[in-house]
Amino acid sequence: MLLPDGRVLSAGGGNNGNGTNTFVNHPNAELFSPPYLSNPISSVRPVLTSAPAIVGYGQNFTVATPDAASITRVTLVRLTSVTHSFNQNQRFLELGFASGGSGALTVTAPVNANCPPGQYLLFLLNDLGVPSVGRVITIDASACPPEVTFVETLLSRGKCWDNMRVTASGSNIGATRWFLDGVLQSAVPAGQLYFDFRLTNTAPTATYGLEVTPPCGGTPLLVENAITHSGIGPCTPPPPARQLPLQPALLK
Repeated sequence: MLLPDGRVLSAGGGNNGNGTNTFVNHPNAELFSPPYLSNPISSVRPVLTSAPAIVGYGQNFTVATPDAASITRVTLVRLTSVTHSFNQNQRFLELGFASGGSGALTVTAPVNANCPPGQYLLFLLNDLGVPSVGRVITIDASACPPEVTFVETLLSRGKCWDNMRVTASGSNIGATRWFLDGVLQSAVPAGQLYFDFRLTNTAPTATYGLEVTPPCGGTPLLVENAITHSGIGPCTPPPPARQLPLQPALLK
């Protein structure tokens, strides 16, 4: 089995289970240190300072490391479960990542059940192929909060109204429903990531919300935002019609 420090543990062996007990039992263990842990390469081993304990499918999370500039791979290795010479828990996954600023990486968790929920070792590897010490993280199907961004678009404008469109995007959007001022917008097809509405001078502020059921499952969450458009002015009523005096000639 692979250990968090990058060494490999080999242990046990013996009884073949056929009742003859012809094999010698070996209640011992050996540790193998791969070449990537040997000097002088190990002197440049990257450091994984911190990572979240639990992440959800498709979630972006921050990994702190002072070696962010030299990291070329981020991987997950399932915690091992070996019996009868077979690792029934074996799984290896490459993760996408990007610079998260000085001393950090923004890493994207696997998006679906190709990564079964459970515990994994998270490793950072540098450009020499040297891994950090692994950190145990949990992939939790219920820990998948929606990450939603709203964009407002002005479709048209009248003297005292704005026709608006609100579009949502995000990495964890599954089934969706739209709300306006707390009212479900039944005319919007379920799952559609935009909806249109009108702001008037009598109600220049509206609160719209997107209820998201994450693709990994879990309880739907409502993400809300308020919009105020200062361009909506009061509607000036038209002046009253002038009464023209009747001319004597018109009376004939």
